[in-house]
Amino acid sequence: TVAVLGGLDSIVGAIVAGVIARIKPVHIAIIGVIAALVTAIVVFSKSVDNRVPGTKLMAEYTETKLNEKKAGKRKVYGYKARHLKVLEWISDGNVTTDSLELVTIKKEGKKGTTVEFEVMPHELRVGTDEDWFSFPLDGPYSLAACKILDLDLPTRWMGDEIRAKAFENKANVHFIAQPEIRKRLGQHNPSHNGAIKYFRKPKAPDGVKMMSAEFIETRNLLLRELLAKEGIEPTWLISGHFKEVNQDPGQFSRGLLSTYPGYGADKIRKDWKTTRNSNVRLVAANHGFFYFDYSHGVHCVKPTMKVDGKTMTIVEFYSHKEYRKEFLLSTALKEPSYKYSPELQKWMEENGYAEETSKKDKKKKKK
Repeated sequence: TVAVLGGLDSIVGAIVAGVIARIKPVHIAIIGVIAALVTAIVVFSKSVDNRVPGTKLMAEYTETKLNEKKAGKRKVYGYKARHLKVLEWISDGNVTTDSLELVTIKKEGKKGTTVEFEVMPHELRVGTDEDWFSFPLDGPYSLAACKILDLDLPTRWMGDEIRAKAFENKANVHFIAQPEIRKRLGQHNPSHNGAIKYFRKPKAPDGVKMMSAEFIETRNLLLRELLAKEGIEPTWLISGHFKEVNQDPGQFSRGLLSTYPGYGADKIRKDWKTTRNSNVRLVAANHGFFYFDYSHGVHCVKPTMKVDGKTMTIVEFYSHKEYRKEFLLSTALKEPSYKYSPELQKWMEENGYAEETSKKDKKKKKK
């Protein structure tokens, strides 16, 4: 056996030596060039950004026609087509890198319980890292946007903690109100103290001004200028500059709208660096489930959280009676605060984002 193995070793050695002897410098050079090309192709393919710039998305958003129907003497506009466009972009991966670099927020309760949850550093942004826009969505579509990214809507309590943490880090940003936008657009009216006298214009080609592409685009431009002026980095946790859409069963019984620090442009501009008030968008008479305007956004959160080191879902956390008392939470989250319309439900299912139905819907299906 030893003799046979020794003979094989000699044969293999001879073959290798023969191959090496035949390799010329030119062959080595060719192999080096091929290896360099392969490496370059791999690096290039990884560096190519297939995302569509926000400027192009904004143009496409503007060109997307609204659904129109008459309500008495005036026109009512539907924004489903534009909302679906935004969901398509998110589904295609047109989300900024920093939007998905979640920030951990830690909170200790009155009895010493420690809770940690992860949240986007800012409102959900689409486009590239250098050229992005944030597009407002109503409640159901905001929920869908988060679900596409395997995330969830925050609760009001989370919104308050986001706001407090941003304040602590001195990275809260002032709310960009309509007078500021109208002034940039050359629509400022001193006689009305900058306020919009009529929100609805029956002949407006882009629907209600508060929901128009023009308002949304201008708000984004002002936000970018503000972030650059304050020296705020993309991954910093910021808050205050938009109304946060949230899920919270307790919000449906409230009659007041608490959306951002102070209600009124003057107070917003003066107090944005000193107030810790919530900027959570609650459902109220004037902001129903399907309402949205230029100022809305969403801080998507991770659907699981750590409670004293133990992983649990947001629903499980809210279902715990003692935790609700300790952290002054609202009632338990039994089902999503917003329900998809049949059209949105169909789109989610067709695109592989099937959503669990509520208990009521499940009972209906069984019958």
